Order: sequence, then C-alpha cells, then structure tokens
Amino acid sequence: MAIAPLLLPLVALVLSSSACQDPKSSQKESAAVLAGDTTHHVLSAEDRALVLRARELDRADSLDAAREAYDQAAQKLPRLSDWLYLRAAGVTGDSGARAAYYAKLRTDVARDRIRATDAIARERTRDFAGAIRAYNALGAKLDALRLRINPAADDASKAAADRGRASHRR
Repeated sequence: MAIAPLLLPLVALVLSSSACQDPKSSQKESAAVLAGDTTHHVLSAEDRALVLRARELDRADSLDAAREAYDQAAQKLPRLSDWLYLRAAGVTGDSGARAAYYAKLRTDVARDRIRATDAIARERTRDFAGAIRAYNALGAKLDALRLRINPAADDASKAAADRGRASHRR
C-alpha cells in the first residue's frame, strides 16, 4: 500500500500515452498534421489547389484570371459547379457572360444567389451605378449607400450617386 501512490501516476502515464497512439496513422497523415492541415478533405489535393488558386486570384483582384480558374474548376468538379459558376460570375464584368454562368446553375439555392452575385460583380467591375441599382433592388440599402457615399470613379456613377442622395433626403 505504501508504494501505491507512487505507482498510480506511472500507470496513468502509460495508459494515457498508449491510448493516444493511432495504429492506423500513416506517414502521409503525419506530414499533414505537422504542416498544420488536420482537416479531412473531400477533394484531391490537385482539385483543392485549383479552387484555392482561383480564390487567390479573386482576392488579388485578377478578375479575368480568377474567372478562368473558377470556370475550369467548375468544369472539373461538377458537384461544386454551382458555387464555382457563381464565383466566376461574381468576377465577370460582361452582363451577357454573367447570364451564361447563371444559366448553368442547377440548384435553387444557387439560383437564389444570382441577384446578390450580380450586384457584387457590378461593384467589383466598377459599374457603380449598376451596383447601386442592384443593391437597392435587393433591399441592401446599406451597400447602396456605401457606394453612394464613396467617391465615384466615372460620370455615370456620379450621376447615380447624386440621384440616390436626392431620393434619400426625401
């Protein structure tokens, strides 16, 4: 009994360390953990890299390159294509090209995002007057107001901002 207090911590240490070992772990999984990636992925590394590259281009405001990358990813990944086509439309300045992306959408939830995506695309491609109209049509008054308050880049945007300010005062 006198040695029980000394043995108990030792037994607990042995049990806890052996229970934490995963006999099925592989060298590949260990490398992923060491790299900080512990997420179970449903896409292959190549497909994941394609989508991440499109997102990087998008965030860097390389809109044409991002659109091409999203389009390529959507064609390769049909289960994710609706989301990727929406992303492609969101970086596309030409309304006809955006409409072509919208026509490819298969799910109702994706189609419900068309108007918001169109407003975002107009803003990203500097069609501020169109973006203000689209945000107002969505009921996104704060987004429309944000664009009205910021200095506009072109005459059409300035005119739309002036009309918006005038209607806001009424």
